Amino acid sequence: MHLNFDGGDGKGLFFQWDGEARFAFSPSGKDFNIFIRKVLTIPVVIGPYHNPKLTGPIDNGKPVKFEMFGETPAERELVRKRILANVGGKLDSEMNATAAEIQGAKLKMKE
Repeated sequence: MHLNFDGGDGKGLFFQWDGEARFAFSPSGKDFNIFIRKVLTIPVVIGPYHNPKLTGPIDNGKPVKFEMFGETPAERELVRKRILANVGGKLDSEMNATAAEIQGAKLKMKE
């Protein structure tokens, strides 16, 4: 999926990534793009109050298993390395804004 946002100063885009709510913005106020692709298949337990009328059918006919996604072994290895970099804190500077970037975007920041 490709998201393009052109909100300007003081504006951004809320989305969910890694199970967490995120807010993306451009420190300069310029347009920005986010490219999202499938990287994991994670099985989940559907509780006792599941309603097929709300969700539709949940059985896609495929085996239920945890797996990293990619068309080739090399792509799956890149996913694995990026996940390990993220849990090791090595993507913090890429994923989190600095105080200066937040102020530069004219967003309010709690002191």
